[in-house]
Amino acid sequence: MSLYQGRLRRMRLVAIRDIERYAGRRVKVCGWFVTTRRVTTERGRQMRFLSVEDMTGVLETVLFPAAYARYGHLLTTSGPYLLTGTVQNDHTHCTLTVDGVEVVDRVEVVDGVEVVEKVEVLDRLASDAPRETALTPARSRAT
Repeated sequence: MSLYQGRLRRMRLVAIRDIERYAGRRVKVCGWFVTTRRVTTERGRQMRFLSVEDMTGVLETVLFPAAYARYGHLLTTSGPYLLTGTVQNDHTHCTLTVDGVEVVDRVEVVDGVEVVEKVEVLDRLASDAPRETALTPARSRAT
């Protein structure tokens, strides 16, 4: 996660260790998937439970069927991901009900040039939205 710290500091993220303070509020966290479990509901729709870890702790999250249909196609690696949602507190522990997922851009240096891989967040159902990536040189703006 330290490779992403500069970019993430500007995003007003909540550290997982502090999540209890935000019960009932919308927050954005960034983390890597530790475990994941996909479930089929009684109505036959898919949803997903994820354990997400940042440098301060682990948080249980859930993508209910509507959120999973919209963002599930992005969950193809262990991350890191930006997850937006509402913090739920059942008096024993907190969870995050996710309503937004973004893939953190990856920056690599290839032959001395910084290359950014971007994954777009699409507002379509997973079946209509294949994962799209584009490699673009980050410093090729000079014309």
